[in-house]
Amino acid sequence: MCNHMARVVVSYLNGEEDSTLLFANRLIPFRIRQRRHSDKTPFPYILLCVFFNETQVPAIWMSITGRTVMPFEDGSATPVSAGSEEISSAYPFKTKNIDILDSSMSYIDEGQGDPIVFLHGNPTWSYLWRNVIPHLTPLGRCIAPDLIGMGRSGKPAIQYGFFEHFKYLDEFLQKLALDRITLVIHDWGSGLGFHYANLNRNKIRGIVFMEALIKPYPTWDEFPARSAPAQLRDAFRAYRSDKGRDLIMKQNLFMEQTKALAGRPLTPEEVAFYEEPFPTEESRGVILNWARNIPIAGDPSDVARAVADYANYLKQTMIPKLLFYTLPGAILLKEDVDWCTQNLPQLSSVNLDPSNGPVPIHLLQEKFPHQLGQAIAEWYRDTGLSGS
Repeated sequence: MCNHMARVVVSYLNGEEDSTLLFANRLIPFRIRQRRHSDKTPFPYILLCVFFNETQVPAIWMSITGRTVMPFEDGSATPVSAGSEEISSAYPFKTKNIDILDSSMSYIDEGQGDPIVFLHGNPTWSYLWRNVIPHLTPLGRCIAPDLIGMGRSGKPAIQYGFFEHFKYLDEFLQKLALDRITLVIHDWGSGLGFHYANLNRNKIRGIVFMEALIKPYPTWDEFPARSAPAQLRDAFRAYRSDKGRDLIMKQNLFMEQTKALAGRPLTPEEVAFYEEPFPTEESRGVILNWARNIPIAGDPSDVARAVADYANYLKQTMIPKLLFYTLPGAILLKEDVDWCTQNLPQLSSVNLDPSNGPVPIHLLQEKFPHQLGQAIAEWYRDTGLSGS
């Protein structure tokens, strides 16, 4: 079905007639015909709404065409809840700022008790955790920094490589004098968090991770897994080429692709929050350098060594671990999930989407915030991390 619909969409964009399109115009359900479509909404997009859950269609459309589209003028395709709980677009926290090295870092600091540290990745910021943190504040002190150069943290004139990011994060955690830490980590936040855990083993009590960088990629064919679509590899090759500056800094393509992997259409308010830290080409340099720091085929060599070292640590440490995933994932695919379950002791794992929808989801916190928060809280209590 997915392959056939992709051919239908491509035929439409090429100006070709397709029997499915001609026939389906008579079959669009009344509930969708009633919608006030934008004049710019392509008919195949409307057709996809018939065959797939409407919350999945923007990401499917993006994966086929590389384009974004606003589904309906009345915003009716924009979901407002996850299960019975609202997904809020608000950033309700009164953040703090702390001087770090030659700059400053902004962070959420809510609750009391042992620290639960949330680390975001690229190109997000602490806003990502807004609907997850409230589930954990009754259990511990929830701290969510904006990595240097990101979110509302300072933007010093540095190269923004992995080890520079780590230097600022390490200083941040030292200044807060944190101990007995549980990490909740995502994307490049996982790389930084795993590296910190490996170097500070006596300070870590548990690790929760999702869409994570768990080990180096020995070859391009294995990025992020052998089963990953070739288009993903092609995109990251382009980011690491001379075209990367234009694609990421000028066209803001990396941000657009990330938003399309939220598992649902983001509201205008959510989009504005995500884009807030990166209004100019210069401000997006941090996004470009993160994309170029992924350890693929041994490059960059120092990052590849650090990731290999913490992968070995993860295979040895007996601290409790919790993995969240969906199938297919965006950067954590089934091969990676299998590797984790076979190699990491004291690991619990949760498939957030047992129906295994057709579109990869990277921003699990946008699609499943309350499921994440509730499951982390339950795991935190069950493993004895709360109050022990």
